[in-house]
Amino acid sequence: RDLINQLAFVYNVDTMKMSDLIRMSISDIGLIDKEKLLNVVRKNYEFNNNGSLPTIVYRTQPEHLKAPKGDTSNLGKMISVFENTKPYDFLRCKNKGAKPSQRELKILESLAINYELPPGVINVLVDYSIRFNDGKINQNYLEAIASTWKRKGIKTVPDAIETLRNNLNKQKVSKAVPKT
Repeated sequence: RDLINQLAFVYNVDTMKMSDLIRMSISDIGLIDKEKLLNVVRKNYEFNNNGSLPTIVYRTQPEHLKAPKGDTSNLGKMISVFENTKPYDFLRCKNKGAKPSQRELKILESLAINYELPPGVINVLVDYSIRFNDGKINQNYLEAIASTWKRKGIKTVPDAIETLRNNLNKQKVSKAVPKT
């Protein structure tokens, strides 16, 4: 039910159309195939919108999840960039102005839909992946972190940054401790 509601919101599908799309994604044993439903809804959206992806990758961090304004420190400026930049634009900037590929856009879409990450948090995750994976966007790597963040309930940019810092500090400590 949550997936259906989420897909209806993200892809702007009304109740009648969603019921048709659900019927198209019922498996042989009479259950809804979640992966098939996602693909059917996505293809329906792309068909009706000339191949474009939903606007979720073109949104910024919701106001209620933004950090208080006024912090002029380097960290505060970085948080502001993550919160006020759309994931599409952020990735385009990281690509030195080149449009993100369809594969990259589908990864952003997956982070927003499957892991319910807000746009600012997606930007933090993409930035981290690019910095620590030799400029690559590895879907499995991103999804592993995203699933952890979903379990932890991370919804704000400062929380995402703090979690990454804590993990990096733990890695440094474990490498510094000699093995016996």
